[in-house]
Amino acid sequence: NPADRDALSGIIYYSLGDPSGSKVYGVIPNYYFPYRNAPDHVQPFVLVQFKNLPLNRLLSVTCRAWAPGIQHDSRGMRGMVSFQLFRSQGSGTTNIDAS
Repeated sequence: NPADRDALSGIIYYSLGDPSGSKVYGVIPNYYFPYRNAPDHVQPFVLVQFKNLPLNRLLSVTCRAWAPGIQHDSRGMRGMVSFQLFRSQGSGTTNIDAS
């Protein structure tokens, strides 16, 4: 959502193409496609870390897949996914000791 861009700074994308993180975009290698929904097929994904979410503000986020042949349609949500984030007091990160 263009109105939420000011609040969505500090985004880091983690993917097989850049497992250490990228501030630009995530990469899913082309050998994951076409996705055939076979039992042994690993679903491709990109993890997104929002580092500076403001408190008590509902944010709308849209993630788009970019590649030749992918058609985008906002009304039908083709080639994209949308979701909302809301961070309230006490819902911040929790440090977990893995030792």
